Amino acid sequence: MMPHPRQVVHVSVVFAIAALLTGCPPPGTTEFRNATGDAVTVRWASEQVSVPAGASVPVKSYEFPRTFEVIIPHHTWHYTAKYPSQDYMTPGFRFGLRIQRDGRIYAFQDPRAKTKFSK
Repeated sequence: MMPHPRQVVHVSVVFAIAALLTGCPPPGTTEFRNATGDAVTVRWASEQVSVPAGASVPVKSYEFPRTFEVIIPHHTWHYTAKYPSQDYMTPGFRFGLRIQRDGRIYAFQDPRAKTKFSK
């Protein structure tokens, strides 16, 4: 007994969707925390987010930017990202970047992180 061509197509589509979903990581969240004293704009690819002075803004994404810029009123800093390991970001692929007044950026963990890092 041969399966009907429609059944073959239907089963193939279901398997393709299942394979796609199992291969995709969950969306991650990067929290940009502004410690510069001025409002900043963080820009990458075709995206940008404004972060008021002293505030933080979470950004959900399936892909973290490889390069980005931090723009303050009189200066623009250009960065090439080196992201922490997955252990640093678990659970939920979540971590933060604190932008300092001198342009330095420090990564920090979500308080619910399973593996704590001191540096």
